[in-house]
Amino acid sequence: MKTKTKNTVFVILLAIVVIASSLTIIRTIDKATNDNVVYADVTLRGSGTKADPYQIGTAEEVGAFRDIINGLSAVTEKHAILTKDIVFETETAWTPIGTDSKPFKGTFDGNGYAIKGLTINYEGRSGLFGSITGGSTEDAATIIKNVTLEKNGYIGSISVLADSGSIVGYAYNDYIKIINCHNYLPIYTLATTGGIVGQAGPNTTIEECSNHGDITAVYTFNGAPTKLGGIVGYANGLAPLSGDITRNVTIKNCYNEGNIIGEPYSNTYICQMFGGIAGNVQDYAVISNCFSLGSVTAVTRYEKIQSLFGYVGDLTGDIYTPATAVTISECYYLDGTSEAGDEHGAAKNAEWFRTESNFDSAKWDFDTIFEMGANFPVIRTSRLLIGGHLVGPGSYESPTTTADSSTSMFDYNIKTNTLVLNKFNYDPIKPTDTYEYSPYYGYNVEAAIDYIGEDDFAI
Repeated sequence: MKTKTKNTVFVILLAIVVIASSLTIIRTIDKATNDNVVYADVTLRGSGTKADPYQIGTAEEVGAFRDIINGLSAVTEKHAILTKDIVFETETAWTPIGTDSKPFKGTFDGNGYAIKGLTINYEGRSGLFGSITGGSTEDAATIIKNVTLEKNGYIGSISVLADSGSIVGYAYNDYIKIINCHNYLPIYTLATTGGIVGQAGPNTTIEECSNHGDITAVYTFNGAPTKLGGIVGYANGLAPLSGDITRNVTIKNCYNEGNIIGEPYSNTYICQMFGGIAGNVQDYAVISNCFSLGSVTAVTRYEKIQSLFGYVGDLTGDIYTPATAVTISECYYLDGTSEAGDEHGAAKNAEWFRTESNFDSAKWDFDTIFEMGANFPVIRTSRLLIGGHLVGPGSYESPTTTADSSTSMFDYNIKTNTLVLNKFNYDPIKPTDTYEYSPYYGYNVEAAIDYIGEDDFAI
């Protein structure tokens, strides 16, 4: 058997899920396998279970999902996955998913797609999600992953009055994971705010996230302290339970390049805690492998303004108390980003951030998590996560075929960042053909294929 391949095959993958190194492709979705949910005149595919999550592909469907969660009579675990980029065409004020009385619980997989043009102007805890709660064990954690917020032209911004983040306003109670989420929207706030999460509580993990939008404190509510951070505004864990069961906040493999800005206030007695990664880390937290490149500035009488962490410890009245059981390691910031610098990390110049070898290879994973961008490390665009996978537009040299995978058109090796295309029993592929995978198993994703030549994978 002889296989012909061209030297270069151009493949655009909007999102791929790898299942046991192979994917079963079907041309259409069999809706008979789903219990369709109709809410507010919008039909959602899927039943909202982990095995059969809601399939969300439009702005209206995101709104319908929000209405389902916020309309529940009691907190109920629900699951959803994006199937396309979500585009808001107008500046429609967004009401967050999950409230204090009915927080979101379950999984939300952005599947590598972007939500574009989200506009938040809300009085309560806010973000794409307002309040979320976790599961009682790590295996049952609430997970929000693979979500990116971007502008749609000039449309897209966040203006908030209470504890907020672009992805989650309030993450508190039991096990929660925020993974591979990224924000490019500007944020204007009157309260504690983070580029990704506003407040993070015990057993909350934030990992492989990045913020690229400026965060501006435009006023302060009733003289309350304002805590702004590029990743999280306020983080506070709790003491371990019996049996050494930790209840830390964990922040790892995150970075910020947005500016943290405090505008001058008439009330000079307001305290601010501003940091490139976190505004305030109070107690019981483990933070590692983070860096910040944005400037951190503010003008107040009482201030804790630093390049990475505004203040590590507690503030009661005007008394500062050192933190309990907070561990910070492998954190860096761009020199000159704040007047105070930061004792919890090391200042580095721009050239240092451009060189991969400057990062300790035993602690920084450049095989599966980070890759070098033009000027600093970035989260890999081919980041493989449970149930979701994003591969950005790319050119893959000399693809190969495999001899024993007749049901597989794509195999992806995350370690070597290579793509394998298989052509066996399929009809000839047309350029830019779109295939949908069965949502019955919760893996509804799409791939657009483009290549040059009719015989590229002739067997």
